[in-house]
Amino acid sequence: MNASRLEDILFGISRDGFEQTALTLYRMQARENKAFFDFHRFLGHDAASVQDICQIRFLPVTFFKTHHILCNGLHPSIEFSSSTTTGSVPGVHAVADPGLYEQVFMKAFKDRYGKPENTVVLALLPSYLERSGSSLIYMVNHIIRQSANELSGFFLDRLDNLRFSIDEARKTGQRIILFTVTFALLQLAEIGFDLTGVIVIETGGMKGRGRELIREELVSRVKYSCGPLAVDSEYGMTELLSQAYSGEDGWLKAPVWMKPLVRDSGDPFLISKSGRGLLNIIDLANADSCAFIATDDLTELASEKFRILGRADYSDIRGCNLMLSFA
Repeated sequence: MNASRLEDILFGISRDGFEQTALTLYRMQARENKAFFDFHRFLGHDAASVQDICQIRFLPVTFFKTHHILCNGLHPSIEFSSSTTTGSVPGVHAVADPGLYEQVFMKAFKDRYGKPENTVVLALLPSYLERSGSSLIYMVNHIIRQSANELSGFFLDRLDNLRFSIDEARKTGQRIILFTVTFALLQLAEIGFDLTGVIVIETGGMKGRGRELIREELVSRVKYSCGPLAVDSEYGMTELLSQAYSGEDGWLKAPVWMKPLVRDSGDPFLISKSGRGLLNIIDLANADSCAFIATDDLTELASEKFRILGRADYSDIRGCNLMLSFA
């Protein structure tokens, strides 16, 4: 593993600018990724002729369910799989360089929250912890290890132990961060679990365990019942190596190597840099697989920030964001 791969990406951005770096990677992947190559051949589209990122043909995220998405000559060191509902097929992201993934998520986390050292990092992620192949579990486990704190850890259903870790951290004035899925956070709200002083990072997903809430309702309920310091969100996908974080307003900020775009719901090739529609993402960290993904998330994009408004009607229920009505 090249320890400077993320730095190489960032250098490319600073040297050529994001769009030029993205176009160079796009043309390479359209040649050297078989699934992406076949996708372009089917469309009759010449990637070499593209001069603007809004002309890129983005690969539908569903291809990760049916195709091996990896550039020629590379082999997976690890495979992450998406969460599924009963009877659905998971998406699989073959990752050739787990070290790059670690660099990416640690850089994004540190840029938002600072170094995890001297922080108690807690995780209440039952639906993810109970299955194998979760990229979220991989990420949070690494951050927990980096915290090097004996109070940090995963809590499946041991709320007494979770309460103990939070109480002990408060006594010593340590910063506390809790990663949790939406339905588990709501369960804490139902019992009035004390989260005073805790920074909550909500990763989304009701997993069929109740009514989906708009974000404002979720934040209001949790703040009222649990009293956390903040209720932030993390947007990530199995098919992407990068993450975006938001504050309580729900507006996500992507790292500099990741760019959200909007595609028209009626024309997948009509792409813009602002407005409402379906979310396309350029993730330069996906250098080994496909960096140009057409997601099924409904979005609003403004001033380089975006928020998730829901899911397209035809898509599977996913666990990486809230499902909201698109009005």
